[in-house]
Amino acid sequence: LFLERPTYRYDSMMFVGAGTRQASVRVFDPKSKRVRTLFDAPCPTHEISLSWDGKTIFIGGGGQVHAVGIDGKGLRRLQSGQSPSQMPDGRIVFFDNEAGRSPCKGNGPRHLLFISDPDGKNRKVVSANLTIDTCPSVMNDGRIIFTRWDYGVNKNVFNRHAVWVQNPDGTAIDLYFGNTVIDPR
Repeated sequence: LFLERPTYRYDSMMFVGAGTRQASVRVFDPKSKRVRTLFDAPCPTHEISLSWDGKTIFIGGGGQVHAVGIDGKGLRRLQSGQSPSQMPDGRIVFFDNEAGRSPCKGNGPRHLLFISDPDGKNRKVVSANLTIDTCPSVMNDGRIIFTRWDYGVNKNVFNRHAVWVQNPDGTAIDLYFGNTVIDPR
């Protein structure tokens, strides 16, 4: 399962405004070596992730989180946000900027991690950062791994995205990789 989409203009903030043009969710069959289009996404689409049971595709794009069945049917908007990934208990982790403005970024947007129920309800913030936490994914042990824009010393402004981990409730946050590397990418 993969996403075929246009290239978007880089905006340094995880393409929050990107994903407004047509994109297709496609499937590659390694046996036949054929690619087929599962569906053309009718919603903003920048990224996709698959549920643990393989029955739901989560879509992030244009600052929105959607879900759709693996057959391309039942599209529904779940939340504002970006980069959705399903937790082992069924909840969704994503990032969004509703938590306020960042004093470190000239009062610009502050992106934090959120978790909601599978239907988008009971949203709650699970990270605390004055700047930006983005790109959450779920590790095999259930922890959330994500990028954090950390204002370190002697680093270029675009090379501050190190990889961090935390528990789903926001506890036990720890650097995973890259904070001492000039460009962790």
